[in-house]
Amino acid sequence: MTVAFTSTLIDQIIKGRCPDFAQLMGMQRLGTTELRVNVFLPGVQAVDVVSSNGKRVLGPLQRLHAEGLFSGNFPGKKKQDYRLRLTYADSSVLQDDPYRHSPLLDSAELQLFSQGRHEQAWQLLGAHPRVVGDSEGVHFVLWAPLSRRVSVLLQRSHWDGRVHVMHHHAQHGLWELFVPGLQPEAHYKFELMDDQQRTTVLCYDPFARQVEPQPAFCSRVVAPHEYLWRDHFWQLQHSNQSSQGMPLALHELTIGENLVVPGVHWQQLAALLLPQIRQQGFTHLLLRDANACAIKSQQVQPALLAAVPGLGSCEALQTFVEEAHEQDLAVIWDLSLVALLGAHGLPLQLPLNIDLHTLGGPLASIILGCIGYWHQQLHIDGFRLRELDLLLSMPVGGKTAARGRRNTGTDNPFAREWLSQLLARIRDQFPSLLLLAETTVSWPELTLPASKGGLGFDYRMTAPVLPTPFIAHEVGLWLQQSLQLLQDGNRLQHLLSVAPVAGADPELQQLLMLALWSLPGRKHMRLDCQLTVGSNWQPESGHDWELRYATALCDARKTLLKELNFLYQGNPCLYELDATHEGINVLHCMPTIIAFERLARHGGDSMLVLINTADEACSDIRLRPAQAARYRLCCRGGSSNTALPDQLQPVNGDNTGTLSLSLPGRTAAVYTTTE
Repeated sequence: MTVAFTSTLIDQIIKGRCPDFAQLMGMQRLGTTELRVNVFLPGVQAVDVVSSNGKRVLGPLQRLHAEGLFSGNFPGKKKQDYRLRLTYADSSVLQDDPYRHSPLLDSAELQLFSQGRHEQAWQLLGAHPRVVGDSEGVHFVLWAPLSRRVSVLLQRSHWDGRVHVMHHHAQHGLWELFVPGLQPEAHYKFELMDDQQRTTVLCYDPFARQVEPQPAFCSRVVAPHEYLWRDHFWQLQHSNQSSQGMPLALHELTIGENLVVPGVHWQQLAALLLPQIRQQGFTHLLLRDANACAIKSQQVQPALLAAVPGLGSCEALQTFVEEAHEQDLAVIWDLSLVALLGAHGLPLQLPLNIDLHTLGGPLASIILGCIGYWHQQLHIDGFRLRELDLLLSMPVGGKTAARGRRNTGTDNPFAREWLSQLLARIRDQFPSLLLLAETTVSWPELTLPASKGGLGFDYRMTAPVLPTPFIAHEVGLWLQQSLQLLQDGNRLQHLLSVAPVAGADPELQQLLMLALWSLPGRKHMRLDCQLTVGSNWQPESGHDWELRYATALCDARKTLLKELNFLYQGNPCLYELDATHEGINVLHCMPTIIAFERLARHGGDSMLVLINTADEACSDIRLRPAQAARYRLCCRGGSSNTALPDQLQPVNGDNTGTLSLSLPGRTAAVYTTTE
């Protein structure tokens, strides 16, 4: 591409507004007998074009502008290898020209990415050390489909976005540039310019493997490495294991300011956090990066592959996951779809006005690449996909779903089909992966497999709207309504998402926790922790941190939570029939007195749950469970000042198995059958 450097074009280059910058720079052919070399290097006083070994001078370049724009013609019939000798005020240096190298992405890879069939996008996007010909450097690739110009910002070029403008594959929305001479550990950012010539800096490359926290706020080039995993038994044990029919007690932890403190990294968190969670009886740990939300508010978009700036390297996180597996604890990662869009320079104004028909293919490749990286490279066991409502209401072909309308999953059939196909491919590639959906969509197909016309999520995360105010009468009404809903035919596979209510009555909260752990649904407890300095901490001895749960979880509730988790996992009747009304039999459902039993798939033991939310005791309660049997007390919650019978047995002479009992006020109890 050869053009005349008019005053208008020079002005565009100097101001960083030339959309064809990457095509103009480097060596160009002029006719059949002449070549031209164009470079833009601010701060350079003179430029000579030399041979690849630096021994032969091909000729000097003419300075077209004092800012650092140079150009010069040379005789030649075809492009040749060359280097640039740059002269500064006090030094001279030999440097390779990034625009000497043609784009490296081939058409087959570009097509796979655009069609949503690229299964390892994490090896395509980001910053990768490479050797091109005889030059070592770093290959940068970014997907930014709505940008007019994208530049790599480097420390050696003083973070100047006019210098390293990337090549554009307009049809695919991809930008790339090979920068020779750049080494691993180099810091970098991206600068995006839109059609209105407004610039945005992506401090964090969405596919960077490591990022630097405040105040640096930049990405870092990481050399390829192979981690020597030691969790082979875990991987073998869980490679073909389905979560259906298995207990699942999930502990959600937000990695925020309470945990990211100087001197504490993934290794320290593993030692402090994992034993506590496992001792509490949880089977899964869900990690959510709160820093992503915090830095997004500061116009620093989150990275998708580099977890939690400030907690250590990728290898440190791999060690954390490995230690979790050694303690028989699965690790789930939180994947925000809105963060994924924002990380690639897409607008996040609500409602999202992104054409899924045009961008759906690349988005599928990116999501598949993120999941593939976390699962294959970091051995993450599952993902929670958030903001599905926004995704399912995105426009197709420029048509946006009706505003103000609650998304029922039918606003955008194309989005629904697109997500179904994406999840089917994820299932084919990673059959053991646990997939959780956080959405208000409640149609049954959400948790059906794709082969049956569903999306293929394992569970939908259901956050119960707890009673307000948190008083006995309201808690009783809420439990009554929940039981009535559970009896309305088959239900979705879901997780009951619960968080301790700060300032709530301790007895009522224990009562509610026991009820929720007894109702159908896998268990999901949102429990944030904080690091505090230990009582024996001495400055000269280093950090002596203690990990404590949020104040909303007192000792009594923590003890009850541990009991409930182990009770839940040890009794198949509490989890085998979660998705069908056959798993629960409601015996008594009044605002103050609630009784129901949980049943296993093939008979056997059952669990009897009794709840009294009133302050007063209730006597002569008569219940008729599904099977005539004796029951023994195995767990209780609520008031600790009243006694409960250790055993329940049918009324004498009643062959139907009718039970007669009294239940103290503000008390909940679980009984199990005995032989």
